[in-house]
Amino acid sequence: MRALWFAVALLCLALAPKPSVAATAAQMCAQDTDFSAVVTDCTQAINQYAKDEFLYSMRCWGYAGLGNFTAALADCNQAIALNPKDEVAYRIRCNTYNIGLGNHSAALADCDQAIALNPKDDAAYDDRCTSYNGLGNYTAALADCNQAITLNPTNANAYANRCVVHWGLGNYAAGLSDCNQAITLNPKNASAYEDRGSIYEKQGQNAAAIADYQKVLTINPSSQYAQNALKRLGASPTAPGGG
Repeated sequence: MRALWFAVALLCLALAPKPSVAATAAQMCAQDTDFSAVVTDCTQAINQYAKDEFLYSMRCWGYAGLGNFTAALADCNQAIALNPKDEVAYRIRCNTYNIGLGNHSAALADCDQAIALNPKDDAAYDDRCTSYNGLGNYTAALADCNQAITLNPTNANAYANRCVVHWGLGNYAAGLSDCNQAITLNPKNASAYEDRGSIYEKQGQNAAAIADYQKVLTINPSSQYAQNALKRLGASPTAPGGG
């Protein structure tokens, strides 16, 4: 989860080329190495530049990373109120709804808006794929993940997302192929290992599933998903070499 939120921030930085002192402050807080620092630094910057929407977008991201989704939504709402054409705010709010709150319908509306503002943003299509996945609309999800990959063939998250789509459609071979590609592009993509492990488990390949779930815990030791899966398969819910 932590890696995903940082990936969101890096993508959003690329979408925020405002050459101003406030924008520089926003970029500095987006480059912080932990979410608490993001919130602290963005709050200090907001005290000086209260009308800069990107500062609120970045603090929204920081709050979301800390699990404070109420505060996150308030900041993204403020960013959009200040600039209704702020694609960054729509994308971060979309992720807050998708990942933090499980409100995929609200996320879908925000992703639609982000794509309307920037039809060439591969990450926005990937985010909307997540929304459609959550709603069980795998046909629409597949179309969006395909579009994300067409726009950016190196988008590891889009391959991992499409893996989930194929899994939902029962196309396990295609799902494994996409998860493999996601891992090739980003060997620290914990979600891809989780999803590949789930497909292996579904196919009865328990040894391969256990290996993937254990790999997840080397990347994200707090993954409850991987821990529960390992317990379910009768394996130790720790990373190899862990206690």
